[in-house]
Amino acid sequence: MIRQGSLMRQATIRIKTEKKKLCDQATINNQSLDKDQSTNDIGKHDSGLDVEWIRELPDELDVCIAQRDFDSALELLTEAKDFLAECCNTDLVKEMTEKFEQKENQLAEKLMIELKPAMDKYLQGGPKATRKTVLLLIKLDKISQACDLFLKNQSASIKYLVKELKLIDNPFHYVQQLNRLVCNTLAETVQEFRKLFADYPLCFSVLILWASGEMKNYTSLFIRHIFQSGLNLKATARCIKLAFEGAEVLMQSSLDLKFELEMLFEPHIEKMLDETERLFIDAMKLRIAVSRICWLINFCIVLS
Repeated sequence: MIRQGSLMRQATIRIKTEKKKLCDQATINNQSLDKDQSTNDIGKHDSGLDVEWIRELPDELDVCIAQRDFDSALELLTEAKDFLAECCNTDLVKEMTEKFEQKENQLAEKLMIELKPAMDKYLQGGPKATRKTVLLLIKLDKISQACDLFLKNQSASIKYLVKELKLIDNPFHYVQQLNRLVCNTLAETVQEFRKLFADYPLCFSVLILWASGEMKNYTSLFIRHIFQSGLNLKATARCIKLAFEGAEVLMQSSLDLKFELEMLFEPHIEKMLDETERLFIDAMKLRIAVSRICWLINFCIVLS
């Protein structure tokens, strides 16, 4: 009821203000051109109704923020800035500007808390789940914070979804699930990032660094479940092929992380090949030794 009454009061004041502005504008248009320049100030925001309206706005903002009506809060802040830009009362402008700056910072802090990765509601919703809150932060000119929190949310989402993956006996099927999850999330994040930060090209370097970090996390899991699990050469090769196919999919989103994958896999592939070679040589040596023993036994039997 308090919220509804406050909105009605603000709406009434706005209507009266708009009516007065229209009347004042009509008065200005009807005046002759030879009047003093001072008459041009008619229609500025300095009436009692205007002052009442602007002084009540901070309380209205508090209500909106407390009730998590962030869209309305931003709308009111925009109206306040427009009002103060045209107001000719310098004392009022100075006083209210300070108050609205405080409210703007308060709103930004609430939005950043809303975007913290700990918020479970964003973990399963994908990149689009945070769009509304990120856009509000961008409109408040908190670009770097919006970019940072958006990407941290995606990292937390990937981490959460990876934990939800079922560990199965077949490593190939596990890598298949992991590959699909990570690559799809990276591709969707890039697509959403382009929409949100299209006007801020400097943010894209942060996106590349983030994607590189997520690829390192992916390869860490891959190494643990494939290279360090004692799989045979054939099964490992299938999993490696699957990983590079995922990198090819990311290239369609203009995200080339194939070189990163190659660099991270290279020492483990070399180690695996060296071990396979050593085992092959040891097996051949053993086979040759057994063959020699068998030949000697047969030779002794013949001699006897």
